[in-house]
Amino acid sequence: MGRESVLKSLPHFLLLTLVSLLLIFFENFGWTKPIHGVSEKATRPVKLIFYRAQTRLSSTFSFLSFWRYGQQKIKYLEERNREFQVGDQKTRALEEENRSLRSQLGVTLPSEWELEPAQVLGKTRHLTIDKGEKDGLKIGQVAIFQNILVGKVVKVGLYESEIELPTDPESKIPAQTAKTRAKGLLMGQFGDRMTLEKVTQGESLEEEDSVVATGEGGYPKGLIIGKISWVEKKESEVFQKAGVVPSLNFDKLEMVFLVKN
Repeated sequence: MGRESVLKSLPHFLLLTLVSLLLIFFENFGWTKPIHGVSEKATRPVKLIFYRAQTRLSSTFSFLSFWRYGQQKIKYLEERNREFQVGDQKTRALEEENRSLRSQLGVTLPSEWELEPAQVLGKTRHLTIDKGEKDGLKIGQVAIFQNILVGKVVKVGLYESEIELPTDPESKIPAQTAKTRAKGLLMGQFGDRMTLEKVTQGESLEEEDSVVATGEGGYPKGLIIGKISWVEKKESEVFQKAGVVPSLNFDKLEMVFLVKN
């Protein structure tokens, strides 16, 4: 009886194996790309709704977490509320800081740049946006927000693409500090962190100094990436390194701009 069952199941098994091999064959030649495109386009509104809901829920849970920690956190929220009341002054101060930084570096966003706005559909390891091959996007394009680096396009579908963030463990960006001009390699770490590494002992690293792209590795020069939060210097080591905090909260981004030139 067992043998008969196996013989009866064999045609179904062979059929499933054949279908699987055909799908792999079609995928390798890109013949399934239109199907993926239709799926991307059809699920885009749902992805957008879930992402927006996720950001709202994240804000709500953050508030509840502060409340549970007691009066100290409540006091912090009150201070933040006072800061929001002078938001216009803070915005002007930030703009002035950015202008000063660009002036110090001798860098401005090139006037010939053509920027393509894109909505953020979600964030897992990469940032998913609503622009793809149909919009002329290509792998390697840089995404920015204001004059801050968001990342580089690493995967392109027909209607959606994925951006590798500077915090990604695979990300390696030639960078330098704005104030001391110390050069190194900015490397992404697990947990949305970054470190500026391969900095020689003769260079000067300071906390709160901004970190910007050097213009190498396909990243435009002068784009802001983050600020130094700590410095580790050991005389016995060839290099020193520093922790870097991103200038953007990538979990809260709703729109980015892709550099087309």
